[in-house]
Amino acid sequence: MIYNIQDPYIQITQHTICFINDNLFTFQPFSNDYMYVYQINSSSKQYSKTKQINVKSYSYGCMNLFPQQYIKQKCLLANKNGNNVNLVRINQNGEFITQQSIQFENYFIFGQVSENGKQLMTWEFNSRKILIRKMSNYEQWIIKQIINIFTSIKLKNYRYDVYISKYNM
Repeated sequence: MIYNIQDPYIQITQHTICFINDNLFTFQPFSNDYMYVYQINSSSKQYSKTKQINVKSYSYGCMNLFPQQYIKQKCLLANKNGNNVNLVRINQNGEFITQQSIQFENYFIFGQVSENGKQLMTWEFNSRKILIRKMSNYEQWIIKQIINIFTSIKLKNYRYDVYISKYNM
């Protein structure tokens, strides 16, 4: 069966989509401050937009270098939008809650979340560094961010460096 979804937002270029389950998917239009959720109607068997989720962008540009990724085990959606990677949790009531937004210097960001959702790896054009953020509690994450800021100031060059930091989830 082929579903034809008619929505003016889908006509926008450069966007990402991601299945949450067989009946639900997300759609991120180009540098838009909203991500849309589409759900299939059980009686009509057609998908329709059911939710509009606030996500951060901070950019008028966007590159499709970091596809949306859903980690079922953690109910976690990684959504790259503009200069930000938004980490969105889906709770037991089906609500989409942006738990954290990580802002980068520009929108040329490559990235991937590990299969178990415990690590977030990114590469950003300006820094030319691979950052691996490990899941941790908030206090450890803040300490590591401070260390990374001081470390990156000392190593301001154009080689590829790998940093391990923490993100709060």
